[in-house]
Amino acid sequence: MHTDACILRLFDKDKKTLVVNASYSLSDKFLKKLSVLNAQECVCAKAIKIKRPLAIYNGNNGKNLKDHNHELIKKEGFRSMLFAPVMLRGKTLGVIST
Repeated sequence: MHTDACILRLFDKDKKTLVVNASYSLSDKFLKKLSVLNAQECVCAKAIKIKRPLAIYNGNNGKNLKDHNHELIKKEGFRSMLFAPVMLRGKTLGVIST
């Protein structure tokens, strides 16, 4: 599978946040703005909740993304995204997205 960008976020269970741990080919502005996400409100949260990958096609239309992230995502050039929970023995460790 080819990807233009990728990000690994690890789950901080005390703060209920997803924190960037590693990334590939993302701008500093994008990483700074979205380095910590509320694990209950972000798109990633649905993938965690259903415990399986979640695909968003044509994300630039804004219907599946929060308004405050939409413009930044559009500037990065993303159209479709895939969010996959990182699990170990039934526990959520984080989310990898591309």
